[in-house]
Amino acid sequence: MTVNRVMVWISSVAAAMLMLGVASAVAAELRDFHGSYEGIAIASVESPEGQDTELSIRNLDMAIGPAGRDGFWIDWQTLMRSEDASGMPRYRRKSSRLEFVQVRPGVYRGPSGQGDDDVEYTSWGNLSNDTLTVYELARQVNGSFSLSTYRRTLTEVGLALEFTYLRNGERIRRVEAEMRRVSGG
Repeated sequence: MTVNRVMVWISSVAAAMLMLGVASAVAAELRDFHGSYEGIAIASVESPEGQDTELSIRNLDMAIGPAGRDGFWIDWQTLMRSEDASGMPRYRRKSSRLEFVQVRPGVYRGPSGQGDDDVEYTSWGNLSNDTLTVYELARQVNGSFSLSTYRRTLTEVGLALEFTYLRNGERIRRVEAEMRRVSGG
């Protein structure tokens, strides 16, 4: 996909988001997020030198529901589309499910532990106004770290998603999407 086509698509999505507007919920409750969502996102990956940006399109499916007394779970799937050096399409699918328990109003503890490759990880979330944010921190055995941040803000049609991925404090990836609610809520 050429950069020009992607930029036209980004402009169209941005215009649609401005026309739809963000819901003005002052203090959303966790149950306001429950439901299923779908959308298409633009991902930007910066080169280590910060000179080039690679853009790709992703299909997103997500569901949020209640867990335990005051917690929640999130399921999501991402279909990543890109092109190889010859311009042929490549597809890769990722999916995950996380469950969070409330530790105090608006603050949630997610899974923590050690992964298969000696990576220590922890996750947590918070609900502030109309935004549900989830953080995932991973520490490698060599001391390096990565932090993934998922901000999900309620809109009139569903959720606005902003994802950032930092490695050792440097932003590597950013994904933005408008996700339409397809059920629940």
